Amino acid sequence: MGTLLRRSLAVAASAGLLLGSSALADTIHMKNGSSIECTVERETYEKVYYKLSNLNVTDLQNQNLADVEKIDYARIPETYQEGRKLQSEGSFGDAIDAYKEYVGKGKDEPFVQYALYYIAQCYQSAGKYKEAIDAYDDLLKQVPKTRFYPQAYLAKANCYQVLGDAASAKKQYQQLKSDASKFGPRWEAEANFYLTVLDESKDYEAAIKKYREMMATRQDEGVAQKAELQIGLVLVAQNKLDEALEHFRKITEREGASASILAGAWVGMARCYLEKPKASEQDYKEARFAALRTVILYPEATEYLPAALYYAGRAFELVHDTNWRGRAKQLYDRVMSDFPASEWAAKAKERAR
Repeated sequence: MGTLLRRSLAVAASAGLLLGSSALADTIHMKNGSSIECTVERETYEKVYYKLSNLNVTDLQNQNLADVEKIDYARIPETYQEGRKLQSEGSFGDAIDAYKEYVGKGKDEPFVQYALYYIAQCYQSAGKYKEAIDAYDDLLKQVPKTRFYPQAYLAKANCYQVLGDAASAKKQYQQLKSDASKFGPRWEAEANFYLTVLDESKDYEAAIKKYREMMATRQDEGVAQKAELQIGLVLVAQNKLDEALEHFRKITEREGASASILAGAWVGMARCYLEKPKASEQDYKEARFAALRTVILYPEATEYLPAALYYAGRAFELVHDTNWRGRAKQLYDRVMSDFPASEWAAKAKERAR
């Protein structure tokens, strides 16, 4: 066989021309272990709509989204894929540009809502919370039944909460709670958790009781872990630092905790060490270790990363070892550049003077 013919066959095979329709089929993986070879047409918060790869079946089929484990797409648009790569690297501005370029082309509907959602996520991860809220609203406007409907409401509420707008945050959580029957028990549990966080300062002991109930019932595993972490934060708010420190330490030692929860626990430990009334140099070193552990091991946990960077900077200042001032400044500069709208950027700016 000639070289030219071999190359032509290779190109044809890579395009799916010789391997049959299944070569370029999307795959829907179901929670019951089965899978479906197909072409996905669109996804909503209720259903996944698709056409079977069998050319004799042309009718649009569907599966309940709640029964779907994941979807593997055979063809991923190049610009969209570039956005995902940039986002994973923390280049949020460039990722947003890539996603917007892709959305502007107006093709491949299954991916448009993903791109719109990730645009909002990038703004949120970069600490641009007002822009994130606008981007989530844009998603909900352009794709009213988006599969990311509950995630968008939850994220909007989180953004309002960070911005100190408790009333708007509460409105979003309540909306999510009222719509939760459409999406499954997880979202009611999420809404109840954050509504408790909003009101916890009114009665810390009552809040701890609710968090323990969430841990015991485990309506949702992720929410149960958040509730356990939040108990530690309530203990800090009550100035029970030794008790909080031990609580956070137990979380870091327990198997099964998510990366986000572990990041939150290590940041909580750093805060406890730094805020001890009679902190020693060893306490400051422990704080530095805990904060840097978050920065190095859990960079994707952007909810806690700016606090970790700030606490690491403070610890370097307080330890006063080799080149401590330069290292602290590097950490403060990163908080200000990567999370400019966060409370930690304001604190870092004050320390960097």
